[in-house]
Amino acid sequence: MDSNPGSAELEQRIQQILEAPKAQPMTRSELARVLEVPSNERANLRQALRNLEERGVIAQQRKARYGLPRPAVAKGDTWVGVVEFPSPGKSRNGWIEADSESRDSLRARIGKESIFVAERNSGTALPGDTVRFSVVQGSPPTWQRHVKKFREGTRSRWEAKIEEIVRRKRQHYVGTLHLQRGYGRVVPDEPAFHRDGEAEAADLPPDAADRCKVVFELIAWTQPLRNFKVRVVRVLGPMGAPGVDILSIIHRHDLPLDFPEPVLLEAAGAPLEVSPEELEGREDWREAFVLTIDPFDARDFDDAICVRRLDHGGWELGVFIADVAHYVKAGGAVDREARKRGNSVYLVDRVIPMLPFHLSNGICSLNPHRDRLTHAVIMEFDARGHRTKARFAKAVIRSKRRFSYEEAFALLDQPMQTGTEGDAPFSQALHEAWNLAGRLRQLRMEHGSLDLDFPEVKVILNEAGEPVDVRLVVYDISHQLIEEFMLAANESVAEFIKNRQAGAIYRVHEDPDPEKLFDFRELANAYGHPVGDVTIRKELQKLLRGIRGQPEEHVLKLSLLKSLKRAVYSEEPSGHYGLAKLNYCHFTSPIRRYADLVVHRVLEKLATCPETARALPKKPELAETAEHLSTTERTAASAEQESKLLKQYEYLMRLMREKRDLSFEAVVTEILPRGAFVELQALQLRGLLKSADLPPGYELESRLQRITGPRGKIVARAGMIIPVRVLRVDLERKHLDFALVTGHRLRPKDEAGRH
Repeated sequence: MDSNPGSAELEQRIQQILEAPKAQPMTRSELARVLEVPSNERANLRQALRNLEERGVIAQQRKARYGLPRPAVAKGDTWVGVVEFPSPGKSRNGWIEADSESRDSLRARIGKESIFVAERNSGTALPGDTVRFSVVQGSPPTWQRHVKKFREGTRSRWEAKIEEIVRRKRQHYVGTLHLQRGYGRVVPDEPAFHRDGEAEAADLPPDAADRCKVVFELIAWTQPLRNFKVRVVRVLGPMGAPGVDILSIIHRHDLPLDFPEPVLLEAAGAPLEVSPEELEGREDWREAFVLTIDPFDARDFDDAICVRRLDHGGWELGVFIADVAHYVKAGGAVDREARKRGNSVYLVDRVIPMLPFHLSNGICSLNPHRDRLTHAVIMEFDARGHRTKARFAKAVIRSKRRFSYEEAFALLDQPMQTGTEGDAPFSQALHEAWNLAGRLRQLRMEHGSLDLDFPEVKVILNEAGEPVDVRLVVYDISHQLIEEFMLAANESVAEFIKNRQAGAIYRVHEDPDPEKLFDFRELANAYGHPVGDVTIRKELQKLLRGIRGQPEEHVLKLSLLKSLKRAVYSEEPSGHYGLAKLNYCHFTSPIRRYADLVVHRVLEKLATCPETARALPKKPELAETAEHLSTTERTAASAEQESKLLKQYEYLMRLMREKRDLSFEAVVTEILPRGAFVELQALQLRGLLKSADLPPGYELESRLQRITGPRGKIVARAGMIIPVRVLRVDLERKHLDFALVTGHRLRPKDEAGRH
């Protein structure tokens, strides 16, 4: 062992770096940079690392990183976490994310906060369950056993073994009841069960019938390879009956259908109109040109805007948000229920509101030509669009008009009208608003914000709940106008609260994992869009501009979204990657989001009585609320997407019944040996063009990402438009199989992008 004094000093410095609080394992190159070791002295660094490793002071970990030795995993050690199964219908291999109390301990022993759990060790756990688990030495991945350089000295990996179900994620599940002799067999909709439930015939509800959809509770399940005991608690109706499909989704996600009676009674106590006494101390904006712009089918209006041009060439922007906190008092029955729900849920055929109708569509909603109480953010911008001032006020407004996005766009798409008759004043107001919003959007993109907006599908239903049309809602300048003003208000509020060091709930979006971005880069290259270092915002922005209007825009934007981390709520103001903002929160939708209501209460106390900051919610309480709201948001998004996808499939089946051999234009999204994935442009439905279903002489070449026809002629590449017809529809699994329609001229992506 080298006893050089210089080496001893270097060893001490290495030890200090790796023992520092929150230190992460580092590679030799990373240590060299931190220690500023010249290239001609790297041999000394290697020797120092060997000396420390031999003495057991440090240890080499995954990916040649050096860190402190980890404590041994002792027999009987257990941790608690949440288990997820990425493909529950195919495999019960999954991952467990340690909870906040177990995270540090697990990381200290295995170097990670999450751990793989094999199907053989998953027990009876279901996705989202909280479990207690131990750590065992698992076998190395199968592929390593067949690679020569890994055969000798292959290290086994740590795996989890689930010891106990601490808490089920859900109380109720949905399935199909099949009546048998002496009992009822329940086939769960949830593929993760992989077994059926059994209910005693005597315990079945009186209206239970064969092949009806039911809601059931899990009573006992101790052996993963055996059926489990259930209790049927509700019959939803016969399979296929109108409305049963959406009811199944509602119960599958444990969404509430009705408000408890105490909540309705408390909400009913709110007034129908604003009283003169409530106006005391509020700024009066009732004569100002205040407008609302919302979706055409919206029923509750959270926000209103007013833009005025200032003498120096800049603008004054007023963003007026429904003062829900005035009517929903903290700790009351309505408030407790709102927190429990977390947010409104917008299913394809109904809204499950966060607040009772009397509030959400009544006194809180900024309906036109009605006095309404608001919490306002009044901002000033210079002629270039830079914010120069922001203040906060309680205000009363009277909206001059309720616009749908389509109505607002119709005026924005035409030259600004002059005069004072008809729509002229509204045309002038909207054009002035866009003058400001356009500058705000331009500045946001210059600062690195990612343009991830794209058309969304809107399914139109008839009174029977049947889909009669599918429309693409284009994200035009009327949507962008409102978005920019809401972003400006949210940022101003977050900045104000943060600067006063008060506790609140922020909207955060962490930086993405570089490896996932590199995977996305490969996909973009496969579509013919070369891109540089995707960890640099400018490169991502350049790519997003390059795919604008192209057939593959939707697919690539979705893929990029999946490469990014999910935005969540947090008590820490750690910034928003996608929006390129250091300070951001949700303030502008308190009728439908509880996080906004929390922020309203904090802002009101800070703005009116700063010394009350000590009485604001503390971080542990805010952290718990933020985590809960992130969960309810994910649940709502899943239910909304599932209900929309269901009706999209039903609409497609309806089109097929009305016209045989119906063909669609589809974008080739990916080519694999087993088939090519394509997406119907008009319906945004994805399916598979199987190699077995190709016409004679046609082949898939996955390596080159192309489809070839007779005599090797290239028929299509990834990103091209091809005509397809639907072969098979699996409504239960939400799966489509397509066939290629031959004899049509295929359109390259650059030509398709011009249509």
